[in-house]
Amino acid sequence: MPEGIEIYDDRLKPLLRQDATLQKLTGGTVHGEGPVYFSEDDSVIWSDAHDNRLLRWSPTDGDQVIRQPSHYQSGNYRDLEGRLVACSQGQRAIIRREADGEWRVLIDRAWGLRFNSPNDLVVKSDGTIWFTDPTFGITHEDQGYGGEQEQAGDFVYRFDPATGEIDAVIKEMEKPNGIAFSPDESLLYVSDTSAAEHPQQLHNIRVYEVRENRYVEEGRVFATIEPGEPDGFRVDVHGNIFTSSADSVQVYAPDGTRLGKIFVPEVCTNLTFGGKEKNRLFITAKTSLICDRHQYKRLTNTLNIKNWKIMSKFISKFIYIAVAVVAFLITSGILLKIPALSATSSFALIYPSDSFPGVFKSIILLIFRVCMGIIFVRHAYPKLTHLKQWSKSLNNMPIWLCVIGAATMFFGGFCLIAGFLTLLASIGILGSMAFAMILEIMGGEPFIAQDPYLTPADDYKGPHGKAEGPSWEKAFIYVLIMMLIAVFGPGLYSIDAILFPDLTFW
Repeated sequence: MPEGIEIYDDRLKPLLRQDATLQKLTGGTVHGEGPVYFSEDDSVIWSDAHDNRLLRWSPTDGDQVIRQPSHYQSGNYRDLEGRLVACSQGQRAIIRREADGEWRVLIDRAWGLRFNSPNDLVVKSDGTIWFTDPTFGITHEDQGYGGEQEQAGDFVYRFDPATGEIDAVIKEMEKPNGIAFSPDESLLYVSDTSAAEHPQQLHNIRVYEVRENRYVEEGRVFATIEPGEPDGFRVDVHGNIFTSSADSVQVYAPDGTRLGKIFVPEVCTNLTFGGKEKNRLFITAKTSLICDRHQYKRLTNTLNIKNWKIMSKFISKFIYIAVAVVAFLITSGILLKIPALSATSSFALIYPSDSFPGVFKSIILLIFRVCMGIIFVRHAYPKLTHLKQWSKSLNNMPIWLCVIGAATMFFGGFCLIAGFLTLLASIGILGSMAFAMILEIMGGEPFIAQDPYLTPADDYKGPHGKAEGPSWEKAFIYVLIMMLIAVFGPGLYSIDAILFPDLTFW
């Protein structure tokens, strides 16, 4: 293992590269905080929370001051549209940078009373903003503009920008600070750092079960962090918690076991995941921005947003080609009555119909169609009902692409079951699966995943325990199956056979 890393549990080893190194990207901050990664230009934006500045770093531009004064901006995050949302301790508000670069206050009070000084936040897949609201900005002159506390305590809030609804979801914490969801958003992690003001008090991370996407059950202590406090933290795609502390980034498994430490040469304040290969850890320390290229597995479900321009062009071309093919088949086979096309499918030219009894073939096709249709309806339904969550898991893939993909599978599945517009349905699903396959290839997934029973213990776990790792094998198989259905047709037992009797290949 690389120097500067302590391993307490072997589950940390598969996460780390053998050539892991720390690299200082820039310095000069008083108290770095709230890093957020932008894949579009490979940049990081973070706050110098005690020096009233907002900073940006990229490999091409180096470090820049992009807002001063920042009104003691602290935690930063990106919403579902990719906009920067932030906690303003000075304005005592949640703010957002609009497309034109202007900053807008989204909310600065609850029940007519001003917030204390929002500190950190996270955006849920439904677009709601969950944030912590300790009093640091009104009790410390280097963190805000002071003032009187109007709220009854230091709470954790859920805010819906779409409706303006605000709720205090956690009220029992002393000084809530860092905040993050588990990958499936069923758990909410919040740190309590009251020890920052009174050393004998709390320096732990608590975990809460999320109910109905808006409430939390009574929490419990997930881990006590020492030395120092868990000022900020992130959760990777495997559910591991990477948290700041006084001497390192500490890594905890979902069961609360401390797996190890990645030592940092100064007090670590916060961190985020990013990088073009999705395997970099960007760390804010007191005076520096540091990165650590250390994981061979993805830390986040991210895709470079630049790729969407390329992929959109690919999708457009594919749609044009698919429409042209369908139009050709319909006009030549039905309207023009070309015998070679109206009497056969393209595959039937190779496989004569009299060599395979029509009824028996149609029964096989019926079973094939219905089974595949059920699979795709079942596969698409949760995506249609959780579009924002699905979009976020793909680094905010455009909602319209999510809608097209899920709707194509959902309605295409019903068409396969009924044998209605079978060619169009199978080509549509084929396109959706081909797109999924391309994304998985771009994400570096293998063709065939390692057998789950050969995978090292706890290296990969699915929602129900041991599971197979990601690969593009299944999407490829679905593409082949849809090609076969498109070529063979729906068979005798289909709506198409009634509506289009001229197509006699079934």
